[in-house]
Amino acid sequence: MRDNKHPWTARRIAALTGVVLLVLLYIITLAAAVLDSSAAGSLFRACLFLTIALPILLWVILWCVGRMTGKKTAADLDILQSDKEEREKMEKERKGTQGQP
Repeated sequence: MRDNKHPWTARRIAALTGVVLLVLLYIITLAAAVLDSSAAGSLFRACLFLTIALPILLWVILWCVGRMTGKKTAADLDILQSDKEEREKMEKERKGTQGQP
């Protein structure tokens, strides 16, 4: 039986979905640039726009989820300005969940 140390959480699924979408956008952008069709220019512009907009949208979603749950996330604007004791506590909790001594 497989030991599942890293369960599939909603955050992990969202991150993987974002990566897959970005890779697909890059492939579509490359295909639109190489192929010569009437819609290639529009498709190319749309993919370039989404290449910028998708990470921003994912950051906003991560930030909103952190605000709603009250947890600090990578999207927090004040992550580096947190209280020293609080930061050390978070680091200890993180090390404890990763199985490090």
